Order: sequence, then C-alpha cells, then structure tokens
Amino acid sequence: MASCYHCGRGGASYRRNVSTGTSNTVYYGKKRTTYSTRNTSGLRSLCENCAFNIDKGRLIGSIVGLWILNIVLAGLIIHFKF
Repeated sequence: MASCYHCGRGGASYRRNVSTGTSNTVYYGKKRTTYSTRNTSGLRSLCENCAFNIDKGRLIGSIVGLWILNIVLAGLIIHFKF
C-alpha cells in the first residue's frame, strides 16, 4: 500500500498533481543579472484527507479569482460607461 505524499499515512489511494519543489537560479551576465524560479510538480498518491484539503484549496482559489475578475470588470464598466 502506498503512503501519503503529504502526511505519510498508509492507504493513499487518491492521485493529485502537487508541487514537488522549487529551485532558484541566478545568472550573472556581462550586462545584466537574471533571476529565475522553477516550480516542479508531479502526480503523487495522497490519503483522503490530504486530497480533500488540496481540492478545497484549489476551489477556494478559483472562487476568489473569479470574484476579483468580476470586481475589476464591474469597475471598468462603471468607469467607461459614465
């Protein structure tokens, strides 16, 4: 039986795409310095509780993003209509 990627408990039967790490690099060139960040993700096994928490976080993030988009669009409509 697989163990959960987040909490380590056994019985992980849910598969989710989760962040597996980040790496920061700095390139020192002759004319400029470049910074980059790379986020890596992968399909991992999770227990029911951790999978639920990841799904809940993504849903809340989507809802907040849609509200922000609606507020910006309403502001633009009000600004250019009047």
